[in-house]
Amino acid sequence: STGEDEQIELMGRRIPPPPPKPDLSGVAFGNALELFNGQDLTGWKLSNPKKKNGWRVESGCLVNETPKQDFGAYGEFGNLRTEQEFEDFELSIEYNVPARGNSGIYLRGMYEAQVVDHDSPMQGIQGPGAMFGRIQPSLNAGRPGGEWNTYRLTLVDRHITVVLNGKKVIDNQFIEGCTGGGMQADDISPGPILLQGDHTAVKYRNIRLRPVKLPAEN
Repeated sequence: STGEDEQIELMGRRIPPPPPKPDLSGVAFGNALELFNGQDLTGWKLSNPKKKNGWRVESGCLVNETPKQDFGAYGEFGNLRTEQEFEDFELSIEYNVPARGNSGIYLRGMYEAQVVDHDSPMQGIQGPGAMFGRIQPSLNAGRPGGEWNTYRLTLVDRHITVVLNGKKVIDNQFIEGCTGGGMQADDISPGPILLQGDHTAVKYRNIRLRPVKLPAEN
């Protein structure tokens, strides 16, 4: 029907209660998957094809070039996501942002590990090493703008461990729901790795993911 009589039916499902904190010493990971081949964008696509594409490959790096300089929530350029989707995993990735740069790495398309430089005006729960708006890192382990940083992000049973530049800044903490800007809000669904491109310029390289092995695979 149309007009005032039109009805829209919405469906949803209740998010399960928080699982217990996983014992990471007993978690087995599979072989590393090279998500970026260093040569082209094979395996990646814009999350919204209507956005401008600022992404290219240069000298073995994923390079996003945009004119955006502010910290506004959205821009006209597109985010880049893997075609594959994942459940639990350990992700290793390097990033390089200019001074006052701003990007993010979304795990399963919904949990953002913040990507800013050490001296960014965004600090605390939104600074380097943070799960954006959810979990504050124990210290600022970021490097100055223009330098390469290394993340190791381990997501198991909706708990996150963050190692930034060799320092553990979040230790197996529960993530209370998706973070702002995520593609989805279903905490138990698989999802892609998404790199934020609608903010400032940023570079990424050496993107490797080790999926958690299921018991039957051990």
